Amino acid sequence: MGESEAAGESPATVWLVGAGIVGRAILRAHLEAGCDVRLVDADRPAVQAAVSELAGSGSIRDAVEIEPLGGTLSAVAIRATGSRTAAPHEDAPPTRPLIIESIIERLDVKRQFYQDAERWFDESAVFCTNTSSLTVGSIAAGMQRPERLCGMHFFMPVHLRPTVELVASTSTSPDVMAVGLAHLQRIGKQPLPVADGPAFVVNRMLVPYLNQALLLIAEGASAEQIERSALQFGMPMSPLELIDWIGTPTAFDVGRAFWQAFPERIDPAPLLPAMVKRKRFGRSVGSGLFDYAHGRRSDDLADETQKLSRAYARDPRAWSDDQVLELLAIPMWIEAGCLLHDRIVCDFDAIESAMAGGLGFAPNRSWFEFFENLGASQMLAAIETWSETWRAMRPPPGPNLVAALRQSRSPRRALEAAIDLTGSRSLD
Repeated sequence: MGESEAAGESPATVWLVGAGIVGRAILRAHLEAGCDVRLVDADRPAVQAAVSELAGSGSIRDAVEIEPLGGTLSAVAIRATGSRTAAPHEDAPPTRPLIIESIIERLDVKRQFYQDAERWFDESAVFCTNTSSLTVGSIAAGMQRPERLCGMHFFMPVHLRPTVELVASTSTSPDVMAVGLAHLQRIGKQPLPVADGPAFVVNRMLVPYLNQALLLIAEGASAEQIERSALQFGMPMSPLELIDWIGTPTAFDVGRAFWQAFPERIDPAPLLPAMVKRKRFGRSVGSGLFDYAHGRRSDDLADETQKLSRAYARDPRAWSDDQVLELLAIPMWIEAGCLLHDRIVCDFDAIESAMAGGLGFAPNRSWFEFFENLGASQMLAAIETWSETWRAMRPPPGPNLVAALRQSRSPRRALEAAIDLTGSRSLD
C-alpha cells in the first residue's frame, strides 16, 4: 500500500503506455493487484487484443474506451476485478497521474513521447520508463522537466519476478522516486533502487551470461548441457529459454547497449541478430531459439537454430559440465565487481536482490555463497585458462579483481578488497 492510500487519499491514476508483449505483462501485474489502469497504444487493435486476452482470466471487471490520449493514441480504462475504486466511466475526484511507458526501445521515439506527454499531462504527473537498454538520463534529456522521469524496469516473465528496478538519473527528483517506490509496493513488487547506467544492474549482469551461452552453443556445447549447468548454478531455467522469454529483439537491444558501453568485456554472439533477422522473436510468436506449441517448449533447439549455430562455429569441441558452469557464472561475478566499483549499487544485498527477485536465482540460497563454494583457486584457474579466448573472462583493470582474489582466497572478500581499493567503504 502506498503512502497516499494509507492517508486515505485516492491512489494515482495509472496510465500504461504500450500494449506489446511486455506492456501486457505489466498490465496483468497491475490488474492482479487490483489496480485500475488506462491502457494506451498507437495501435487500436493492439489495445483491443490486450483487453480480450485478459478478459478470460477473470482479472478485468470492465473496460471502457475513453478519449484518445493526446487526441491520437487509443486508450481504454480498465477496472480490475479486485478494485475498490469507482468504475472508469463514473465521476471521480482527480488524482495524480502516474505514467508507465513500455514502447519501442528507440531513443528518438521515447524522447518524442515524453515531449508530447509533458503537454498532455499537468505538472503533477510522474513519468516512469520501462526501458531495458537506454539510460534514463538519455531519455530525459529531451524533456523540459527531466526531474519528472525515473526508470521502472520490470523483468520477464513479470508474474514470476517480484523485483523491479527503480532507476534515478542525475536529474530525477527524490519526490518522483518516492512516488515510484510507493506504487511498486502498492502492486506487490519489491523496488530495487539503482543508479542510472548502461543496462542498470540485472541486465548488466545478465548480458554476459546470456551471450556466453550463445557462444558456447556455437562452439559445441549442447542445449541440454547448458540448461543442466544453469540449473546447477541456481538459475530457474536455461539461459537460452530465458532469451525466448525476453524476446530476441529485446535481448539484442540490451546486448548492444552493453557492448557499446563496455566493448572490451564481451564478444557479441552472431547467433542472436541472426535470429532477429529471421523473425524468430521468441516464445511470444512460437519460434525463437526453441520452438513452442501451446506454450510448451521443444525438447531441443529448433532445427533452424542448430543450423545457424553450426554456421557460426569457429572451433567446436567437447565441453565438461564444470567448464560450461564456470563460463556462465564467472562473468557474472566479474560484472558484480564492476557494478559495485561504478556505484550503480552500493552493497552486496542489492546484488542478491537483483539475482533473486530479478532473475529468479534459487530461493533460500545466496548468490555470493555459490562462488565461495566454487572457490578462489578454481575461479583463478578458469580465468587464466579462458581469458585469452573469451573477453567476458577478463576482469577489467579498474577493480583489480584477480589480484584481490589471489590475495584474499575468497571471492566475497576479493570483491570487498577490490572496492576498498577504490575508496569505497567495506561491504560487511
